Amino acid sequence: MIGGNLAGMLAVEEDGVIVSIDADFINEGRFVRIIYTVENTNSASRRINLGARADSQVGNDASREVMAVRLESNRGVAIREPIGNMQFNFFGRNAPGITTPIDNLWIGSFFSDEWLHNTMIFTNNTVQNYQGTGAQGASFAFSWTDRTIGAGETAIFSVIIGMGEVAEIPVVTRINNTVESFESTDVVVRALVSDNNQNPEVSIFYSLNGGAEQQLPGRITDLDTAKEFEIDLSSCNLPSGNHTIQIWALNRQGNPSEFIEIPFVISNLRRPTIVMSEEWTRGEVSFRITDEHNDPQDVLRYEVRLGDGNWETIGLNTDRVALNTTGTMLVSARAIGVIEGEVSGIVSRNARVDLDVPEIEFAIDGLTLEIIATDEHSGVSKIEYGWLGVSDSLPSTWIEYTGPIGSLLMPGEGRYLHVRVVDNVGNETLIVQGFRIGRKLTSEVYDIDDEYVRKITPNTTVANFLENVDLVSQYELRKHDGGPVVVDLTLYNKNDEAITGVALVGTGMILSVDGKDYILVVMGDFDGDGRITPTDLSILRRHMAGLETLTSVYRKAGELTTNGQITLTDLLRVRRHLSEIEFIGG
Repeated sequence: MIGGNLAGMLAVEEDGVIVSIDADFINEGRFVRIIYTVENTNSASRRINLGARADSQVGNDASREVMAVRLESNRGVAIREPIGNMQFNFFGRNAPGITTPIDNLWIGSFFSDEWLHNTMIFTNNTVQNYQGTGAQGASFAFSWTDRTIGAGETAIFSVIIGMGEVAEIPVVTRINNTVESFESTDVVVRALVSDNNQNPEVSIFYSLNGGAEQQLPGRITDLDTAKEFEIDLSSCNLPSGNHTIQIWALNRQGNPSEFIEIPFVISNLRRPTIVMSEEWTRGEVSFRITDEHNDPQDVLRYEVRLGDGNWETIGLNTDRVALNTTGTMLVSARAIGVIEGEVSGIVSRNARVDLDVPEIEFAIDGLTLEIIATDEHSGVSKIEYGWLGVSDSLPSTWIEYTGPIGSLLMPGEGRYLHVRVVDNVGNETLIVQGFRIGRKLTSEVYDIDDEYVRKITPNTTVANFLENVDLVSQYELRKHDGGPVVVDLTLYNKNDEAITGVALVGTGMILSVDGKDYILVVMGDFDGDGRITPTDLSILRRHMAGLETLTSVYRKAGELTTNGQITLTDLLRVRRHLSEIEFIGG
């Protein structure tokens, strides 16, 4: 494997500057997080240069060739061994929560400590890669330069170094920019995290009021979109007043996010109460604010917010309209204390109004009719239906719909289906749909769509053809004229003459089924006589030569393969059929 040594040094102008280094393994041991703490114990400020360098080699062989390449993202360096295609990545990134970015990152060869003083390495940032043996120092270095630390002050610097893929950093964002108020026993801070890497997985870290770093238990996965998470601080016994929490994320590649700060307030005030029904209603929703917990002398005013609107002052027990149109509205309230900056936690409830009628659709599968009723607000309460022979009257008896309706009609008979749907607040939809039982043409031998019957072999008689087709009854969404429907299954030639018995089925003939016409396609038959003859071969040749164009159904007769086009392969198949080498259709 590719290995190396990491050497760190501190250069200062005068004594009295103390540096301590803390390191730990993260991301399953593939990354090292290094934190430098620099304390100036002097009575005057001091200027420092702080950094580290790394030499690399393959195993214990310092003579093996190693290449150092700046990563395209410019976030780090890849140390590669070209022959074995091994790679070790160095990410010069800050650890979470640290706001002192690296000043310089360099790759190449060095043989002295001049790199600490910004005289050699950090003047070569234009170098993109370097190749040489480990003994020659195919290496990298990073530093913070010319940093001033005030008298008695402490500064923190950090990097993450490790082995793994180059990855994007996760992103943590606030849900809103308002300063939330909480009661000390109910403090829950929420934020969003996202990560665009493959198989994203992040750990959440936080620091409360500048205290020690803490990790949220578990990891967050399934980050195709930004996901909300929460940090429960209710057990921290936070005192009343202003507080700040810093939050950041670390993904599985070892890359930390930038940290965010979320300020919040712990108040001695208790939440007021919103008196309002959260059930769906057909009309408007009103509410009022009550307060049974706070001393009136401690409360300056009460405020209410509708949805994402602004906070407005409201009096106790004052009725207000929350919503009078279809939808859901979040109603929030809080108490403002007489002490400046003191705000209670927020209480919220949902106002729900449904003024829309349900929607109705039908799904047909043969002789099964399904009524699909939906209501995106309060939901569907009941579905009823009834059959009548007319459309302008209501059924005397409604039938409760409990599932798909089977065949209640004789073939060809038309009826009107009356459907009534009521939602949970009383909105009602009533529709009338005409239905009839029609016939659908099917076959296990031929391909049938809404227009054509295909894959009919040459020399098929009318009798043989009719033996291989079936009529299946099905519901049809169409109005019936009231008279009897004749279920017809008749073949007509191009002259509109009915044909029967031993007559051959030819391309272009019409099959009439229950008033619907299907066009027949016989494979290789281009003149409509139901056979493949030298005439058909001649027609196909002229088409291939561009002398004559086959159109419509006759073109489909020449599509003998499954590619939907007439090709040389189709021509050869017709020739082999005429030569009795291989018959089309078997």
